[in-house]
Amino acid sequence: MDFPTQQSEITSIFQGDEFALDEEEIEIPSFINQGTRFLPSTCPAPIALALSGKTLQLDTQPFCTFANDLSFLIVAFSALGAALYVGRAFGGE
Repeated sequence: MDFPTQQSEITSIFQGDEFALDEEEIEIPSFINQGTRFLPSTCPAPIALALSGKTLQLDTQPFCTFANDLSFLIVAFSALGAALYVGRAFGGE
């Protein structure tokens, strides 16, 4: 319970080759981008609606742009949720 007086003894326990960290750099955007698309990423054709004898065209490009901009966040949050799910399965809180 008295860490400041025991600090040198504690740090001496955790020294050696078995406690050396191997540093590795991981590029997160390439990790998330690999294999995340299972549907084609093309935008569908505009939707034609017939109203009172006139045809109204609904452009889907803004929706496609919005969904494409959020795709990385959706994959990141789902990866985080999966990690939490697995972590809790192994006894985490």
